Amino acid sequence: MVHAYQDPHATLTLREGLAEYFASDPTLTDPDDCSPEGAELFRRHDAVHIVFGTNRELEQEAMTDAWTAFGTTAPWSVFREYLAVPEVAAVFADIGVVTSVLGSIRATPSIWRVWRHSRRMREPWPFDGYAAHYDHRLCDLREQYGIELVRQP
Repeated sequence: MVHAYQDPHATLTLREGLAEYFASDPTLTDPDDCSPEGAELFRRHDAVHIVFGTNRELEQEAMTDAWTAFGTTAPWSVFREYLAVPEVAAVFADIGVVTSVLGSIRATPSIWRVWRHSRRMREPWPFDGYAAHYDHRLCDLREQYGIELVRQP
C-alpha cells in the first residue's frame, strides 16, 4: 500500500505524515507507551520513515535504517542504543533473526540506492532536531535537504 507521505511531492506536513503513518497500522509501537529512552528513539525513527518515504515492509525498514546511517546526523552509536531498548528487542523477537537477516539481504540493492542518494543530499536530515519540522511540508523538507526518495524495483 502506498501512502500519501510516500509521494515525492507530498504537500502533507511532517506531523500529518506521521498521523497517516500511525493511522495505517494499528500494530505500530506508540512512542508514548515506551520507556523514555525508547520513546525518543522511536519518534526519530518514525520521522525518518516519513521524510524518506518508507513504509513498514521489512525491506523498507532496512532502507529506513540505511537512511538513518547515511542520510541523517545520527551517530553510528544510535544503532547500539536501539538494540538496548526493550521495546526494540521485542520487535526483533516478533520478527525473528532469520527473517530480519533475509529481509536485509533482499534489500541490499535498495540499500545501495539509498547510499547513492544520500551522497547527493544538500545536508543530512537532523536526527535530533526533527521536531522543529513538524509543521513543514514534506515536499519543502525534501527540497531543502535534497532528499530524493528511493523506490524499490
